[in-house]
Amino acid sequence: MTRRGFRADLSLFIAVAASCTYAAAVHSGVPQLRQDWGPFPFHEGWLQILSDGFSGWDPTGFGQPRPYPTMYLASLPIALFTWIAGNQGALIITLLVTGSLIAFGARVIAKDSRCGEFAASAAALFAVLNPWTYTELVAGHGMMLLAYGASFWLFRELFRQKPRPAVLAVTALLTFAQIQFLVVSSILLAAIAMARGIWKPFALVAAAWSPIVIGVIAERHALDAVPFTVAWERAQSVSPLDAIQLNGYFARYGDGFRGWFSVGPFAAFALALPALALRRRHVYEIAASTLIVLLVAMGVRGPLSAAEIWLVEHVKTIAVYRELYDVLGYAALGFVALAAATCARWKEAGIVWLAAALLMAAVWILSPPSKYWVPAPVIPTSSIDVPSNTRFALIPAFQPMSYDNEGSGIDPDDYARHNNVTPVNEYLATYPVDAALGAYVSHGNARWLEALSVSMIMERPWLRSDVGALSEQWALPPWSPSGFTPGRAANLNAMPEMALLTMPAVGSLDAQFGGGNIFFGDAARASGPLVPTQWKQYSTPRVVAAPGANVRADEGWVNARLAFAERPDLAQPLGGALTTDPQAVLSIRGGGSILVYVHGLLLAAGERTLSASTDGYRWVPVATGIHSLWCKGLCVVVAEGAPPNVPLEPASHASRGVAFRVITPWLVEAMLPGGGVGTLRYNVGYDPYWTAYLGNAALTHVRLDGVANGWLVPAREAPKRVLFIEEVAGTQVAVESLVVIILLLCLVFPSASR
Repeated sequence: MTRRGFRADLSLFIAVAASCTYAAAVHSGVPQLRQDWGPFPFHEGWLQILSDGFSGWDPTGFGQPRPYPTMYLASLPIALFTWIAGNQGALIITLLVTGSLIAFGARVIAKDSRCGEFAASAAALFAVLNPWTYTELVAGHGMMLLAYGASFWLFRELFRQKPRPAVLAVTALLTFAQIQFLVVSSILLAAIAMARGIWKPFALVAAAWSPIVIGVIAERHALDAVPFTVAWERAQSVSPLDAIQLNGYFARYGDGFRGWFSVGPFAAFALALPALALRRRHVYEIAASTLIVLLVAMGVRGPLSAAEIWLVEHVKTIAVYRELYDVLGYAALGFVALAAATCARWKEAGIVWLAAALLMAAVWILSPPSKYWVPAPVIPTSSIDVPSNTRFALIPAFQPMSYDNEGSGIDPDDYARHNNVTPVNEYLATYPVDAALGAYVSHGNARWLEALSVSMIMERPWLRSDVGALSEQWALPPWSPSGFTPGRAANLNAMPEMALLTMPAVGSLDAQFGGGNIFFGDAARASGPLVPTQWKQYSTPRVVAAPGANVRADEGWVNARLAFAERPDLAQPLGGALTTDPQAVLSIRGGGSILVYVHGLLLAAGERTLSASTDGYRWVPVATGIHSLWCKGLCVVVAEGAPPNVPLEPASHASRGVAFRVITPWLVEAMLPGGGVGTLRYNVGYDPYWTAYLGNAALTHVRLDGVANGWLVPAREAPKRVLFIEEVAGTQVAVESLVVIILLLCLVFPSASR
């Protein structure tokens, strides 16, 4: 081959080689135990992949909405790849496609600028091998890398004189699995639709958005429960020096790019700056966009600190970008375009950029991403053999997990099995799961797990909870979990997941889940047939919200839910505010009564004692003029209101199991036996969109024990069929199916979609 021929083929050869990088990194097995590498979607059967991808209801844990099922489109090819090639084969194929999109996307953008083969080769290497892509691969953000690769092609098309609608639609849809990129893609398509009248790509993406919009609007309460604090965002903010090097993730996966190896990413930034001297409009547009991305990634550590803090405290929807580092993918794209423009003007710069990019390749060889995770074949498997329609608990209980002191990530056994057998564990354990697991781990008390329909506890001595990571999530100093008999599987007397009870009694707290009772605030909101008239006399209390600035209780008033795993005795369904900081002040409305837990003293202005130690929760009166509280010791302030004269915790009701079958996670059928007026409990997380139909009549829906779904049922002379549907999830699946049909029609009849 002549030198000229070699140079002509150089960037193609480099792009092909770079495309294989991510697939080569997982050659030893599907990664596990590192951040978001987990069972879905490369550790399950193809049918389960489709179910998880399309369903708006997550059956794991205690059951909860999945408001934005962004994986429903991506689950189709991944399920097909899994059926053909197995889990690891599906992962390798996905990563090969991802690497190719990135490498060839960067190469074609560079070649469009006529920067030469050296610079085009450097662009392909830099786009694939920079610290951001290294970090995202280690963190298990494969779909983010796919969206990043598609963004190269989308942005290239946007800068064409006549953008092709089909390319715009396909590339935007490829960003769909990662909502952070999907938001940007959708905004760009909306802008080009209004500016140039190219509406069909935007219409297709808007249609694909529709199930997510339905979920976000309807299940807003679930999204509001996601912890999002200034302390969190401070840890996620990237320093300015790290931002321009596409480094600085809080987990420090990119530390291999420090020292001399930082020359690689820094070179792209340095080469991007001279492009401004070219005085071209599109260069200025790219530079301005890249600067905005860098400022956003800096968060509270950059010049937009005040604005970022205000947004965190007042605009919770920005939690979509709660990991600010993720946006730096767009900075990498901007660096490629700007550096290529520089090299087009000064060809010699391409050689420098290629040398720097090759230095980044050395990091992937000397410090491969695989050092951070544990391949799936290495980890022992757990045999879960429990009755259908029950849950199992995994011990160690709290994630992230490590194996043999390696890794830190999602529990590899935390996924649903067949016949409605699901793990009660959650990646970020929430009430009541955190309290039930905490009670067992700290005191060996399995009663609350039984109340959550857990029939077996599986203890795995080969795994350990990452206590260091948990300390950053919990409000109180974490305990060290006590030892258990290695390999022991304990069978429990699980409460039936579907059961009949008598009418619920009203409590002024009702924190004993499994009791079958109702909190007076929930009783006040109940409406429909069979609702007792006295329930309408109750008022709805106001839950006390903690300031969102901190996580640790010794630094101020914090969300009390952040301590339920460590202190199950504090757990209750309302939440409230917790502190151990004697200087912290909590604002309340005053007047009426407040529900508190005090170990020490709860004080008002003038050192006035509102409550001494309470030995549990109780309601205490508060004078009208009191609006600020302090604590000496440990205090939880839960709610303000006017509790009725009812027990704090009514006696539990006996329950009788009811036969049922789960058709899909959001569609359930049960056969209700004959009997008198009572309550039918479906022991999954309460959601207002669960509806039960007895014949054609919708039953009255109530929240039992602050957490579970219940329905008031009339007297019946004979058994009757009851159909349960989570209406939001059912609607989402119907819309998702319609979107898939529309996209397939566009694929089969492309001329009709132009």
